[in-house]
Amino acid sequence: MGRAALDDIRRAELIAAAVETAGRAGVDGATTAAIARAADMSPGLVHHYFPDKQTLLAAAFRATRRPVAAAYARALGVARTGAVPPALRLVAAVEAHLAPSVLTPVRAAAWAGFAARAPHVPAYARVRAAQRCRQAANLRAALVPLLSDRAEAAARAEEAALALDGLWLEAATREGGLAPGEGEALMAALLDPFYRPDGA
Repeated sequence: MGRAALDDIRRAELIAAAVETAGRAGVDGATTAAIARAADMSPGLVHHYFPDKQTLLAAAFRATRRPVAAAYARALGVARTGAVPPALRLVAAVEAHLAPSVLTPVRAAAWAGFAARAPHVPAYARVRAAQRCRQAANLRAALVPLLSDRAEAAARAEEAALALDGLWLEAATREGGLAPGEGEALMAALLDPFYRPDGA
């Protein structure tokens, strides 16, 4: 294994440890020492791979929603036998946020902690803006073909994005997280008649 590949693995391990630490101990509790401990590394190695803690934490904030993008891409890849039907694209965009392997209480808590600091930390604000832009674009791409009015599609996409963020916040703050199917039921009501997770 080359040095560059090993460096990439170490950075990924530190980012994962930062997400885990921020989710369990809060962003304030995600100290360099705590992150290093969670990654089973020395604090000095953290500074070898990241110039400062804020850079690492901004990377961790980005990583909280990376599984959403991966789940969405996977769903579209599995479905792709040509053009993906808009209704299927909408289900993929929503369910990518709600899959149990993606929306865990720890990941949601880390995301909520970072998002709450976005108004005061420019690096977090940039990450948050990029997350929202990608989220709304995916929802809008699915809704535009289903609605005759582009403005209505954009408004419905924004509502859906806000609802999904609300579900992540609820998963972060409610003991035990969301009940199975709870998020899907809410999104089905909000996006009726277009969102049909059961294929009906």
